[in-house]
Amino acid sequence: GQTGSGKTHTMLGQPQEPGVMPEAVEELMAAALRDDDFDYKFGVSYVEIYNEKVKDLLNPDSQADLEVREDAKHGTHIQGAV
Repeated sequence: GQTGSGKTHTMLGQPQEPGVMPEAVEELMAAALRDDDFDYKFGVSYVEIYNEKVKDLLNPDSQADLEVREDAKHGTHIQGAV
């Protein structure tokens, strides 16, 4: 999207108005707490795609251009992301 169009604000939001990511995590955790019949395990990757390069934002030592892969076992994933 165009610079200044609100992509980061939409995803992160502000403390008084959380964005998509904090709202999604909060809803997942609330759903897991409501359901005593199962044990849940959540995993999260946080990547930046800029100028067609993929960077792992949870691992500052990662290389600057990770590979986007698809396979039957893992589905679409970023190879090398935390």
